[in-house]
Amino acid sequence: MRRILPVLAALIGFSGVFVGAGAAAADTPDRRVTRAAQECGGWRSLYSEGRWTYSETRLCLRTDGQYVAPVLQWRECQYYWGAAWYYANDKYPCRLDLDFAVSRNGHTIASGIADDQGGKEGEVIGKAGFCHGGGDYTLTADFVQDGPYWYNWEIHSGQKVFDFILPCQ
Repeated sequence: MRRILPVLAALIGFSGVFVGAGAAAADTPDRRVTRAAQECGGWRSLYSEGRWTYSETRLCLRTDGQYVAPVLQWRECQYYWGAAWYYANDKYPCRLDLDFAVSRNGHTIASGIADDQGGKEGEVIGKAGFCHGGGDYTLTADFVQDGPYWYNWEIHSGQKVFDFILPCQ
């Protein structure tokens, strides 16, 4: 149970304090405490070919101190139709596919493909891997946005590489 809670918290974005697995009670002076953290690249504005769809995106790494997970966040997901811009919604969602690899010191600790869909804003969370100490972590990722409304005008990010410093144990 102690291993599951940090993973769940990392995946839903909890920003509280976690007591590490095997840690002593809160009143014991030798307890291990790690703050949850998220490090992100800057927001990027992206249009599809022909400028039929638009969104702002950024790539992040999220940790609870024991696990690290890649996160693709989006906001302002819109489509153009009839001389106006409209936000993504339940009928015409913004769908994103994230292909990622997280590494530390040249060793891959998590990789895969994750996807999600939603409205004007949201996030895609990739599979978490175990932390390998605090310090530099590299996220290599690319993603494709499909929609909203115009599903034949995709947005392709191209491969991006980010180095983040994380407070992992």
